[in-house]
Amino acid sequence: PADILVEKDTGTLIVADRESDPAGWGNRNGCVFRIDPTTNSVSVVASPSAFSDPVSLAWDVDGSILVVDQTANPLQLPNSAGALFRLNPWTGSVNLVRAFTRPQFVAPSAGTAIDHGDWEGQYFVVDKDADPNERGTRPGGVFRVPRDGGAPVFFGDAQGFAEPIDVLMGVRDDLLVMDKLALTENTPLGIGAVFRFRLADGALMQNPWGSNSFRALSGFLQLAGAEVDSSTVRWIDE
Repeated sequence: PADILVEKDTGTLIVADRESDPAGWGNRNGCVFRIDPTTNSVSVVASPSAFSDPVSLAWDVDGSILVVDQTANPLQLPNSAGALFRLNPWTGSVNLVRAFTRPQFVAPSAGTAIDHGDWEGQYFVVDKDADPNERGTRPGGVFRVPRDGGAPVFFGDAQGFAEPIDVLMGVRDDLLVMDKLALTENTPLGIGAVFRFRLADGALMQNPWGSNSFRALSGFLQLAGAEVDSSTVRWIDE
């Protein structure tokens, strides 16, 4: 499994598997499952042929689920670079939000819904191999994707980016981006860091958070919303 969400009201788990093929498409298209912790039952939420490599799940502001697929090509484009889908967790229907294309995108790795501010209802998508400033090193970048189907807009990156793999809305008008391979001056023995961007303009707000104990950061887990504790975010190191 690649990612997991928890339904707040029921405690049901929503899990993405990048290679499962319960529908029998024959291409390891991937699937989103529901796990009921009370009955221990596992059921399929969605396994459409449009999936190819679903790597990330996130809640949308309306309760639907955003699915970032790193290699999907639902429109059969020659310069395809993955896609963003919206999944109805109750009906299993899957709709395309945006098909990404090169050279702007290369390997989208995660997304999150913007839940407040001027861009509320739109999305942020991080691409681990994008090169928005044409540095020639494919350091990755963060893009804002309009909900209405408009063209994605570059939001921000950092000089220290190496392979950004996850993104999460912060609780202080900020956006958090996890980089799996970034190095920091203050923690020279660690591998990986978390960057903090200002929501209003994409400016880097401070030096990245690192640790000499970091080795293989893999994803964010938000323990509680701002209405509960104003600050609780945890990241995971494998």
